[in-house]
Amino acid sequence: MGCKLNGVRVSTTQVDSLLYNLPFYHGWAAAKLYKSNPKVFFAPNWQDIYATDEERTMTFEASAIMGDNLRSIYMKLGYEIIELPLSRPEDRLQFMFDKSPLSLLD
Repeated sequence: MGCKLNGVRVSTTQVDSLLYNLPFYHGWAAAKLYKSNPKVFFAPNWQDIYATDEERTMTFEASAIMGDNLRSIYMKLGYEIIELPLSRPEDRLQFMFDKSPLSLLD
Protein backbone atom coordinates (compact mmCIF):
# COMPACT_ATOMS: atom_id res chain seq x y z
CA MET A 1 0.00 0.00 0.00
CA GLY A 2 2.57 2.57 1.01
CA CYS A 3 3.47 5.00 3.77
CA LYS A 4 0.90 7.12 5.58
CA LEU A 5 1.90 10.66 6.57
CA ASN A 6 -0.37 13.17 8.25
CA GLY A 7 0.00 16.42 6.37
CA VAL A 8 -0.59 20.01 7.36
CA ARG A 9 -1.85 22.52 4.88
CA VAL A 10 -1.36 26.23 5.37
CA SER A 11 -3.22 28.41 2.91
CA THR A 12 -1.91 31.57 1.30
CA THR A 13 -4.85 33.30 2.97
CA GLN A 14 -3.41 32.38 6.37
CA VAL A 15 0.03 33.63 5.31
CA ASP A 16 -1.43 36.89 4.00
CA SER A 17 -3.54 37.38 7.12
CA LEU A 18 -0.41 37.11 9.24
CA LEU A 19 1.71 39.26 6.93
CA TYR A 20 -0.81 42.07 6.59
CA ASN A 21 -2.62 41.70 9.91
CA LEU A 22 -5.91 40.85 8.18
CA PRO A 23 -8.85 39.14 9.90
CA PHE A 24 -9.17 35.43 9.22
CA TYR A 25 -10.98 34.31 12.36
CA HIS A 26 -12.86 31.31 11.04
CA GLY A 27 -9.81 30.05 9.19
CA TRP A 28 -7.63 30.22 12.29
CA ALA A 29 -10.27 28.53 14.42
CA ALA A 30 -10.66 25.71 11.91
CA ALA A 31 -6.89 25.27 11.56
CA LYS A 32 -6.50 24.99 15.34
CA LEU A 33 -9.44 22.62 15.69
CA TYR A 34 -8.61 20.21 12.86
CA LYS A 35 -4.96 19.38 13.39
CA SER A 36 -4.02 16.03 11.92
CA ASN A 37 -0.73 15.79 13.81
CA PRO A 38 0.82 18.14 16.42
CA LYS A 39 4.26 17.90 14.79
CA VAL A 40 5.35 19.50 11.52
CA PHE A 41 8.48 18.71 9.56
CA PHE A 42 9.82 22.03 8.33
CA ALA A 43 12.35 22.38 5.53
CA PRO A 44 14.29 25.58 6.19
CA ASN A 45 15.60 27.74 3.38
CA TRP A 46 18.94 26.52 2.16
CA GLN A 47 20.90 29.01 0.10
CA ASP A 48 23.47 26.46 -1.12
CA ILE A 49 20.82 24.58 -3.11
CA TYR A 50 18.42 27.44 -3.85
CA ALA A 51 17.81 28.16 -7.53
CA THR A 52 15.38 30.14 -9.63
CA ASP A 53 14.08 29.42 -13.11
CA GLU A 54 11.20 30.46 -15.39
CA GLU A 55 8.57 29.09 -12.99
CA ARG A 56 10.30 29.68 -9.66
CA THR A 57 11.14 33.39 -9.71
CA MET A 58 11.14 34.20 -5.99
CA THR A 59 14.50 35.44 -4.73
CA PHE A 60 16.18 33.61 -1.89
CA GLU A 61 15.57 36.60 0.38
CA ALA A 62 11.83 36.62 -0.41
CA SER A 63 11.72 32.86 0.08
CA ALA A 64 13.38 33.24 3.49
CA ILE A 65 10.72 35.76 4.52
CA MET A 66 7.97 33.41 3.35
CA GLY A 67 9.59 30.56 5.29
CA ASP A 68 9.72 32.69 8.44
CA ASN A 69 6.04 33.53 7.99
CA LEU A 70 5.11 29.87 7.55
CA ARG A 71 7.07 28.97 10.67
CA SER A 72 5.21 31.70 12.58
CA ILE A 73 1.87 30.36 11.41
CA TYR A 74 2.68 26.82 12.50
CA MET A 75 3.83 28.10 15.88
CA LYS A 76 0.74 30.32 16.24
CA LEU A 77 -1.42 27.25 15.56
CA GLY A 78 0.39 25.34 18.30
CA TYR A 79 2.40 22.90 16.18
CA GLU A 80 5.75 21.51 17.27
CA ILE A 81 8.22 22.27 14.49
CA ILE A 82 10.84 19.67 13.66
CA GLU A 83 13.41 21.29 11.40
CA LEU A 84 14.88 19.06 8.72
CA PRO A 85 18.67 18.97 8.59
CA LEU A 86 20.51 20.60 5.70
CA SER A 87 21.75 17.33 4.26
CA ARG A 88 21.29 14.81 1.46
CA PRO A 89 17.70 13.80 0.64
CA GLU A 90 18.42 10.26 1.89
CA ASP A 91 19.58 11.62 5.25
CA ARG A 92 16.55 13.91 5.52
CA LEU A 93 14.23 11.00 4.85
CA GLN A 94 15.97 8.88 7.47
CA PHE A 95 15.70 11.79 9.92
CA MET A 96 11.94 11.92 9.30
CA PHE A 97 11.58 8.18 9.85
CA ASP A 98 13.60 8.41 13.06
CA LYS A 99 11.49 11.32 14.39
CA SER A 100 8.02 10.11 13.51
CA PRO A 101 5.75 7.22 14.47
CA LEU A 102 5.04 6.20 10.88
CA SER A 103 3.10 3.09 10.01
CA LEU A 104 4.67 1.44 7.00
CA LEU A 105 2.44 -0.94 5.15
CA ASP A 106 3.51 -3.43 2.48
